[in-house]
Order: sequence, then structure tokens, then C-alpha cells
Amino acid sequence: MNRIDTYLDAMEFALTGVGDFQPRPFHIVEVTPYFLDLEAIDMVSRLRRLDAERADDREMADLFAGTNSMKTLLMDMVCGMKIAGIKADERVWFVERMFDLMSAAETGDIFCRDGSHRLLTEGQAQQLVDGASWSTDTDLVTTAYRASAAAQATVWGLFFYAWTDMGWEIHGPYDVTAPDGTPAALLVRDYFDLAPAILWPEIEDWPVSRMRLISLHHPDPAIRLDVLNHVWFESPWAAGSRAIELRADDAVLDSVTALRSLSQRLTQAGKALQARIARTERVPLLQRFASSRYYALRRWRARFGDDWEPPAEVNARIVAMPFPGSSAQTGDLALLRLAFDPRSDVLN
Repeated sequence: MNRIDTYLDAMEFALTGVGDFQPRPFHIVEVTPYFLDLEAIDMVSRLRRLDAERADDREMADLFAGTNSMKTLLMDMVCGMKIAGIKADERVWFVERMFDLMSAAETGDIFCRDGSHRLLTEGQAQQLVDGASWSTDTDLVTTAYRASAAAQATVWGLFFYAWTDMGWEIHGPYDVTAPDGTPAALLVRDYFDLAPAILWPEIEDWPVSRMRLISLHHPDPAIRLDVLNHVWFESPWAAGSRAIELRADDAVLDSVTALRSLSQRLTQAGKALQARIARTERVPLLQRFASSRYYALRRWRARFGDDWEPPAEVNARIVAMPFPGSSAQTGDLALLRLAFDPRSDVLN
């Protein structure tokens, strides 16, 4: 099976498990008509330029917000290329190059067929375990997961997307040896952009900019990740963790008091952000949503010395038609599969 079919199989499997949800403040199909075609033309051009410069695949992968965001953004990029009238052979080339970049950034199967999403080598994962300040205290473990949940909720608000990997990523499980010498599975939750000040310049007080929660588990095959960075585990995370470590801005938080304070500050910041969003009129809110998309791809533009913000045409489209009335279908997986297939001319 070729890589495109494997990718589409993985996407269909992941989307099947998502269930029904209503993203806020807008559904993605309400916003993508403003920029998808322009973004596609821009990204294809930039990738061609970097290939002409013989840029390293890993260097290009690092231009994305996070490793897994390559997979989720790619779905929209394929649709954008179709809207822009980019021919099928060029679309296929772009998608195949994206697979190359994913392969350069990951150490496991980029389509997560084995239930893992691995960014670290075996040695790097073990080094992370050996250098951690592990805690097994029940209250501390529970509070750490609450702080993690608060951080993920904050990411949903900051970047608007149904895809939260614009600001966080979970990777693993890695086969490691626990400090007691027994086999274990390591999971890593990386929150790499919790203070996007250039996207939200009016916010002055950020609780934390980066956070990492690492956890050790019994080598349980029930822990699985999919290509959309969903993690599946039948047990409650706190009960299923042998030990955890949480770092905020590189400092270990090793007390319940410190973790509870961080969780509360993140929750308060998230509530304040949602209140701000609720007060914002439709046009500026649509423009902010578009900005968050361009922010996610900002390094691709910075690489050439260009402004990261949406071009004037995007904002003009929003002002001209704030209610686009999109008829895109997101519940028909067979139709979505064709829409995300660069070889097909179908759009959902």
C-alpha cells in the first residue's frame, strides 16, 4: 500500500473515534474559505523554494508548530490546493514531501499503525527517565493531571482549532526501564506554546509558557495513540500512572501546592480568555481565527523574512462576507477521505 492510502486509512480511523463535537467559536469550515486557497499557493511555493535550496527535511519539519501538526494541517492544505486549482500531480508531490518531513522528525511509524507516536529515540527516552525527579504521591499525581487538563483547555481557547496540536503534543509510548529496574512505558505531554504573546498581544499575564508532563506506566498495550494525536487508555490516568514529573518553564513542580496553584492560574486564564472571545464581534473574531492559522505556520514565512500575519486579502474577504454559508460536509467519512486525497478532485 502506498503512503497516501496508508495516511487516509489512518485519518479515517482517527476521525471515526472522535465523535460529534462543535468547535468554538466557529466550526473550521466557517473560516477556511477565507484563506485555504491562498495558503496552499503560498505553502507549495515555499516548499519548492526550500527544495531548490536543498534545505534539510528536518529543518523544514521544524518550521511547523509541532510535529503532529503536519498531519492535521495537511488535510486542509490538500483541500486548499484543490480550491486553488493546483493540479493533481503537484498535490501528490506536496503530500509526499510532507510525509518525508514527518519521517525526518519522528522515530516511529508516522501513521501510528502500531498505536504509538514517537519523536524520541530509545536512548533519548531512557535518558529522560533517568534524569527525571519522579513522584509517586497520589495527591501530587492527581493534581498534575488536573494541571495538564487545564493547560489543554487553555490551548483550545488560544488557537481556536479542533486540532489542539498547535500548542501541545502527546508522544510515546516509549519502551523504557523504570528507576526500579522494571520494564515501563513512558508517555510525554508537551505544552510548547502556552503564551503566544504575538498572537494575543493584549494579554499581559501568562501563567506559564511551556509545560511538560511525563508519566510512567506498566507496559500496557491498551495505551494507544492515533494519527490525530488522540490517546486511548481504558484506565483513569492518575490510577494508571506509576510515577509522574511535571515541569513548568523547565522548573520541576514537586509539591501539591505548587501544582494546584498552576492549575488554578491556568483555569482562571482560560476563563478570562473565553470571556474576551465572547465579547468580540464576529468580524474581528473571524480575523483572529485566521490569524491563529497563520500563526501556526509563522516559521514558514519567517524563514524567508516575511510577515507571519494573514495577507490583506484574507481580512478583506472576511469583511466582505462575514457569513460565508459554507456547505462543506464533515460527517461523511467517505466524502472526507476523497477530499483529503490529493489524487482526487473531490471537495467536501
